[in-house]
Amino acid sequence: MPFLALARHRSFRRAADEMGCTPSALSHSLKSLEERLAFRLFNRTTRSVALTEAGERLLARVAPAFQDIDAALDDLNSLRGTPAGRLRFNAARVSAKTALLPIVTTFLERYPEITVEIVVENDLVDMVSGGFWLKGQHRVSFRNVRSSPIRDAG
Repeated sequence: MPFLALARHRSFRRAADEMGCTPSALSHSLKSLEERLAFRLFNRTTRSVALTEAGERLLARVAPAFQDIDAALDDLNSLRGTPAGRLRFNAARVSAKTALLPIVTTFLERYPEITVEIVVENDLVDMVSGGFWLKGQHRVSFRNVRSSPIRDAG
């Protein structure tokens, strides 16, 4: 946010560098914000930039919120290297016991952040509406489950 960058650096050049724009573009953005708010946020001269009282108040209120947003995004980014989420499997009883269960047990030891639900049914199931990732029947090989990259972002 241009306001925060300028408040932090107190320099149009340094704030613009952080934002990846020109000082002129930053100045126009700030002017637009000040017009929308109907408050002057900075006192500017050719040599200095200083927050007004309104700018100080706004900074005190919005800075913690943006820090929380940054922390939330950092927390979310930490999931990128670790598979996490939920998998639902639907399988016939024989397939679940003989093929799926041994693989899932090893898989869960390797990926503890993933939860697995195995629904044992011999009936036909709508995979999409049931939220299932895999439907196994007795003749199906589950060899690829172990090496599949799995991630649940939702």
